[in-house]
Amino acid sequence: MAMIMRLIPNMLRVAQQAAAGKNAGAQGGAEAAATRAHDTQLAALAQYAAEFEKSQRSGFDKFMDNVNRTPRPLFALACLGILAMAMVAPDWFEKRMETLDTMPTGLWSMIGLVISFYFGGRFQTKWQDSKNTIVNTLANALPVDTLLSREKQRQSAPESRPIIDKAVAAANAALQELKSNSKAG
Repeated sequence: MAMIMRLIPNMLRVAQQAAAGKNAGAQGGAEAAATRAHDTQLAALAQYAAEFEKSQRSGFDKFMDNVNRTPRPLFALACLGILAMAMVAPDWFEKRMETLDTMPTGLWSMIGLVISFYFGGRFQTKWQDSKNTIVNTLANALPVDTLLSREKQRQSAPESRPIIDKAVAAANAALQELKSNSKAG
């Protein structure tokens, strides 16, 4: 990500120079097509960089996420440990299983309920976060008709350069920051 962030200002500067006509010579058909492809790739990289901005999560949220991640690996390791102990110390294992056999059915049901609610709640939280991420990504994506109209413009005027919509550029904070950095640098 850091490499992309270092490359994008240079790409923007080259694209701005090309747009201002500072590059030497008239562009032929193949060069114009390469320039359009470069500009399209540049716009895609800028959009990609904007999608991966850091989230505004607190340290407590990050800590609690790590705490919530520990029970599943512990359950898996405990099951493997029980299996290993059954092979290493069968007498010890038999005593433990006899003890578990004396537990009432209601207690087993309660343990199963607690575990089910924990994993069910965890699944629901992750599923909702995933849906919110998808909704936010789709909300920030360009509509299909805008993309189709751009493609028609490119096909009808092969010498024209792709243009980023002013509204999209204004709403993209990362692109604005890169432009201001490239002008300052």
